[in-house]
Amino acid sequence: MTRAEVATILFRLITDEHRASVWTQQNPFPDVQIGNWFNNAVSTMFNDGIFTGMPDGTFEPDRPITRAEFAVTMSRFFPGLPIDAPVAFTDTQDHWAAAQINAVASAGWVTGYPDGTFRPDQSITRAEVAAIVNRILGRLPETKYDLLPAMITWADNMDPFAWYYLYIQEATNSHNYVRSDDGIHETWVELLYPRNWILLEQPNSNPWDIKDSTGLEHYGIS
Repeated sequence: MTRAEVATILFRLITDEHRASVWTQQNPFPDVQIGNWFNNAVSTMFNDGIFTGMPDGTFEPDRPITRAEFAVTMSRFFPGLPIDAPVAFTDTQDHWAAAQINAVASAGWVTGYPDGTFRPDQSITRAEVAAIVNRILGRLPETKYDLLPAMITWADNMDPFAWYYLYIQEATNSHNYVRSDDGIHETWVELLYPRNWILLEQPNSNPWDIKDSTGLEHYGIS
């Protein structure tokens, strides 16, 4: 997953009111221009203090984001984590992002690998991002039977026993749900049309263009 894609995810997660309050199409990065599809998201999330850019002044929007960078980004986006959490992994003690990695691990947002490592400088995958964001937001169906048959599916995410299957389906589909008796998991009760986020990717976009948008045109409905 690229740095621009992560900025876009966070841009879509914030409320309409907060997005409007920090909205900007301007940024200091020479590699993020007004005509780029990700400009509005990167500019707005930079203005919100979530991203700081690279030491040379660039943003590197198309570079895959590392697991350490994503951990730092999540700690900024969801503030309030402990700053002195115990060391969680065998390969992060002296890493530049050790404090943030330990913090998100202590919150249960990341679990690392079976060998006890976190692999901080490894590029994070789309499935890993979906898993972390869903854990943070408490969007956790327990089995495939908690989903709905008419949901959007992907040709490369059809195995319900794959560790990432439920995370990807949860991240893909807009829906209403009821909380399970365990207070942790959810069962879907209604699929919703996703919002038309392309409206906020244009050079002439306004933050309120997304209000009341349902993206029906993507389903051939007008």
